[in-house]
Amino acid sequence: MANGQLTLAYFRQPKFYSNFSCMGGECPDNCCKSWRIDWSKESVEKLRNSDCSEKLRNLIDTSFEPYGDGYIIKFATNRYCPFLDEEKFCGIQRELGESYLSPVCTTYPRAGYVCGNALLRTCYLSCYKVIDTICDNEDAMMLENYFPKGKNNGTAKIDDANEYKKHPELNYRSELFEFFYEIIADRSRSVETSVVLGALAAQKLTEYINAGKHDRIPEVIKALRPQINNTAQIAKLEQVKPNYSLKIGFITQLHDLVIKSDLFDYIYENGSANVEKYIEGEKIFNEIFSDRPFAMRNIALNLLIEMGMPFRDKNLSLFDNYSYFVAVIAAIKLSAPAIVHKVDNSEKKLKVVFSYIGRSFAHNDENTMKVLDVLKEFHCTSPAYLAAIIK
Repeated sequence: MANGQLTLAYFRQPKFYSNFSCMGGECPDNCCKSWRIDWSKESVEKLRNSDCSEKLRNLIDTSFEPYGDGYIIKFATNRYCPFLDEEKFCGIQRELGESYLSPVCTTYPRAGYVCGNALLRTCYLSCYKVIDTICDNEDAMMLENYFPKGKNNGTAKIDDANEYKKHPELNYRSELFEFFYEIIADRSRSVETSVVLGALAAQKLTEYINAGKHDRIPEVIKALRPQINNTAQIAKLEQVKPNYSLKIGFITQLHDLVIKSDLFDYIYENGSANVEKYIEGEKIFNEIFSDRPFAMRNIALNLLIEMGMPFRDKNLSLFDNYSYFVAVIAAIKLSAPAIVHKVDNSEKKLKVVFSYIGRSFAHNDENTMKVLDVLKEFHCTSPAYLAAIIK
């Protein structure tokens, strides 16, 4: 519907979502450290009027500063939220209950958007527990429908009427999402090949949308299915050899401009990339996950949901949005060979860095154009070149 409101029939979500719970003090990458935590004026006022202990009262009086139309929390010198106790649990929640928390604190890491007559939802990869869960459970990203109890199944804001007029392809949001999810989820081929096949589909669909033929999206999807599953094309894509020079150059640029890390220093010697070291790191990474080859596929499937694909940025074409999606998968996959050297092959630390990389792309919309510019710089503006960075 284009009226801005929709009564939801059900929730559509990955299998892991229902049982997701915060690790609390056991988390090695606590989200209450170094992140900006926004609070509304109403939430802070409610907190200030609460009946709480003197210790918590002192923290409430000294831990907020104005920011925009509300407040943000002033971090302690160790960069942790001052409301965390010795066990790294939230003192506000422990003493007053969840209802006194900021909406940011109560919803993270959950993400979702209306897709058809369902609320499609998952949890952000920037949360360590999410990465840890989906990398260790092959079926974690299988989609299931959840029907809330009661007559009123909830309402949610959706794309408004003006957006539908400007982008009529939004009417097919559900069909497009399910189509791309189907492509990436296919376990009969490598996830890298599936990602490239998705790029081919995105390119063809974009041609129709740009030509004003958005109403033909369902029939284009139907026509694309046998092409996507063409065995000869799949076999050819599976045999694509990696272009290490392109891959290392691309991911180095992403780290410099977007991720802001020095993870790739190890791979460079005297200003040049040491491809042998990179390949060695690739082998180590593959050995770590040798019993869980599904990990990267689950990461890609979760990104598809949390990024609102294929319409992350409605002002960009469907193919540009998909290209950004590919770049984010590549950022995680291509970073792994360098990370394993930095973290001494520690799987836990490797996952921490994965969550950090996820944070760089999921929570900073201004990075979208930076990434697309890097793709253009490396001529990755077609499915063939996207294959070069992901294979």
